[in-house]
Order: sequence, then C-alpha cells, then structure tokens
Amino acid sequence: MFRASTVIEKEEDVTREQMIQNRVTTLTGWGQIVDANHVEVTDSAGRKKVYETENILIATGSSPRRPTNENIPFEDGLIYDSDGLFAMKKMPTSLAVVGAGIIGSEYATIFAHIGVQVHLFDSQSRILGFLDEDISNEMTRIMQQSGISIHVDSSITKYHKLPNEDGFELSTNKGEVVRVNQVLISRGRLGNVDNLGLESVGIVPNDRKQILVNENYQTNVPNIYACGDVIGFPSLASVSMYQGAYVAKHMFGHSSVPVDAEEFPIGIYTLPEIATIGPTEEALKARGVNYGVGMARFDTITRAQISGDQVGLLKILFDKQTRRVLGVHIISDKATERICPIPFVYFYREERDFTCQRLGFTNTYKIVSDKAVSMSQIYERSHKRIYDFLYKYTQNADTAMDLMQDSFLSFHKHYGEAGLSEEKSVMVLYTIARNLSINYAKKFSTTREIASDEIEFHSHNPRLETKAEYQDLEDRLYSFLGELSEEERSALLLKNVEGFQLVQIAEVLGVSVSTASRLVIRATEKVLAIAKRENLVPD
Repeated sequence: MFRASTVIEKEEDVTREQMIQNRVTTLTGWGQIVDANHVEVTDSAGRKKVYETENILIATGSSPRRPTNENIPFEDGLIYDSDGLFAMKKMPTSLAVVGAGIIGSEYATIFAHIGVQVHLFDSQSRILGFLDEDISNEMTRIMQQSGISIHVDSSITKYHKLPNEDGFELSTNKGEVVRVNQVLISRGRLGNVDNLGLESVGIVPNDRKQILVNENYQTNVPNIYACGDVIGFPSLASVSMYQGAYVAKHMFGHSSVPVDAEEFPIGIYTLPEIATIGPTEEALKARGVNYGVGMARFDTITRAQISGDQVGLLKILFDKQTRRVLGVHIISDKATERICPIPFVYFYREERDFTCQRLGFTNTYKIVSDKAVSMSQIYERSHKRIYDFLYKYTQNADTAMDLMQDSFLSFHKHYGEAGLSEEKSVMVLYTIARNLSINYAKKFSTTREIASDEIEFHSHNPRLETKAEYQDLEDRLYSFLGELSEEERSALLLKNVEGFQLVQIAEVLGVSVSTASRLVIRATEKVLAIAKRENLVPD
C-alpha cells in the first residue's frame, strides 16, 4: 500500500508540473458555483474570493459508494471501501469482496494471487455484467481456477462481527454463511457534487450524484461543462483526459468530433487483464445487426504455447456485409496494451475482410492497421534500437527492457497526438530513454549482463585468441563508460553505437552541435586514456 501512495504522489507531482509548464493558475481551496458566471473559492484559512468566468468545468471526480440502508459497519475497521483499503494495517488470510464490478474484480484477483482466500459476491447473475458475456464467463472460469469463490445472485443480508477482532460472518439471501477476516465493499461510486452550489444554477444530479451532460459535455446550463468520473461510466482516467481536452476545445470555439462512449477502449486491471472496445455481442443482437463472430483462445496459438502465455481469449465482432470490425474483446496478460492498436482498425472503418490471419493472430499478437503511420509503426521500427541503446547504457537486460517500454509509454502519453515526423519521433524517444536511464542510475545499481551477440571490440593484442578473451575485453571496455559523465556516455554511445550525426546527438542531448562535438571528442579521449591505463592498448 505504501508503493500505491508513492505512485499517486508522483502522478500528482507530474500534474502540478504540467500545470506550471502550461502557465495554468492553480487556486487551492473549496470551489462553489455562485451563478453561471461566478465561482467562490474558500481557502484553508476560511477566506473567500469570488472569480468571474465565461465558462465553468466541473471535474470533481467520485468517491466510493457506501450504501446507507444496509447497516454496513464500516467503522469497525475490518470493513473497507476501495479508498479505505489503502489504510489496511494487516494482510488478511481471507477476504470477502462485495460487488463484482471493475474495482471489486480487480482487487479480488490481486488478493487471490498473493495467497488470500477470496469470496466475491454480486447481486447480478454474472460478474462484470456490462462486458460481453463470453468475456465475463471466461473471467469467471479463470477466477475460479485461481481459487476465488464466486457467489452470484447473492446479497449480504447480515454482517456479524466475530469476537476478538477475528473478522465477520456474512449471511446471504440464499442462506449461505461465510466467515472472513476482512471485507471490501465495492458497490460503485458516487459523484463528488456535495456543496458545489449546483442548486444555484439548476443542475440536478441523478441518484448516483452524477451530472447529466450532452454530447459536448455541457450540462443544462450551456456554459457549465462536466467530465470525468462525476458524469459516470466509464470513469476511466484515459477517457477523462480525452473529455477534458474536448471540453477545452469546445469552450473556445475549436472544432472537435464527438466520440461515442463505445468507441473508447476500456481497460480492466484484473489478473489477467481485460480490454475491450466497441459493443458487446448482446448489444449487437439487441440492435438487430447482421454480425459475425471470430474467437480464438490463446492456448491454441503457437506463439502463446512457446511463450507460456496460454491464458487468454480474443473475440472479434464484425459486420457480415461490410466486413468492418464492430468490437474487439480481449482477456490476457497485458491485454490493456494489446488493445492499443485496435482503434486504428476500429476508427478507420475499413470495409475489408479482417480475418484472424490478417490481424496477426496466427503466429503473433500484433494487430496493425496498414494505413496508419502510428505508434505501432514507430515501435516496430525503433524499439530494438532504443532497447540496444538502453542496454549499452544500463548494462542490464531486464532494466533496458523496462526502460524501453516506459520510453514508448511516455512518448505515447505526451507526444502521441503531436503529429511528429518519424525522424523527429525517434529523436524524442532517444531523449526520453536517456532521461529515464539517468533517473534510474541515480536510484539503483545494476548488474552486468553481456549478451553473446553484442558488438565485439577487436584488439591487435596477439594474446587475445579466444572468444572468451574477446568477451572479457568487451566487458572491460563497457565498464569504462561508468567513468564518464552522463552527457559524455550518451554522446559516445549515440555516435559509435547508434551511428548518429552530431546534429542528431545535439538534439537528443539538448545542446549545441559544437558542444556535442566536444562531448564526443572528450569521451573518446577519456576511454583511450583508461584503456592505456589498463594496458589494453599500447602507449
């Protein structure tokens, strides 16, 4: 739980930094709408100030729902909501999760994988009921195989606290009695709308305290917008970011195309993950669409059998007449990453026969739209170069792989819609990769892992006759990089390993071309001096 708090704090720091960089004035306090053009802010000292504005955006998020009519004794310290879970002081041996939505299912699988006996309850007929039924049923099977006891069509009628703080005895409407150490209540979330002054402008939230909006995220008051968790499903950070960007454009008269809720990819971080985009089969059936279904289990795919990644299911829904993709649903390890290329197929609406072979699921997991010069193509053409650069820099294969993935994720997050050329994108990727490796080096020490297929440094020393001796020489030469400054090391690797021109090195390092030239020369001289000191080259 400490790590979770650390990650949250880091993300908050990043957000604050982005606000500063984009010259956004931040006011700390409690905001309340006075009327359609005025907001009152009360600071921590109780001082109030009213600000005049043309537009208002409500993005206050949501909080866990605590049903008030079910006598759930949250105050006992053994029953948590999803926010209170972070204050857990003792790991339970058994846990009841009440509510099999996204959050409940995520926590159920996490605790089960660390050895906790989990009971998952839901009043509906199946878990994750909004998902495609095949996906829901497959996830049920996977959960049960991991040891989770699933109780559907079940409501908790009584919470009886056991003596000596030993947990609770739960009774259900079906006559079941289950004993557990702790309980997680995951019964949805409520919008944070209390004391916002919505009544002053005639905005009335629904029974989940969610604000109703139109396709442009406007409330019934046209200049007051709302987005994110406070407007309800799907309540995902990625979707909220899109909504916020859309609102900003709409407020100030810039054109932007509304996106249907079904066109947002949804990621669920269960173990394994679930990712989906587009309607479910049940929705298509209800609409009378003439659709077809393609399904593949990962345990029937050669690549999955080789890698050992055999738990997974892919389901593709398509229009039988036009052959265009209507929906894609995945369960697998890293499903939330594998869904990323799907929107390129989904949004282009190509009237083509997207068979499983065309999508790449015969021997590989890749799904690529051949018309989009996209992150997929940049990744395919550049990931090995970025990995090799990081490997030389960190001298650790696992670290290089992690930093390479982080580099592309960071690029996608901050530059994915910037419209950069491929050459410029690669330069930015190298800059990100270098910065990540520097930050990593400040925190962790790495172990040296030299692969047998790396570039060999040849020597004129006649004693170096065996491959082992060449390997030892290579190890020693790479170890010299640790005696260079960060900029010298980067410049030398970019010049001699990546084959970059000085102008490219300058762009990655953020220096002038003349400075880049001096760094390369200085680094080369230092390495030669060290080699002479170690008697690897003649004086």
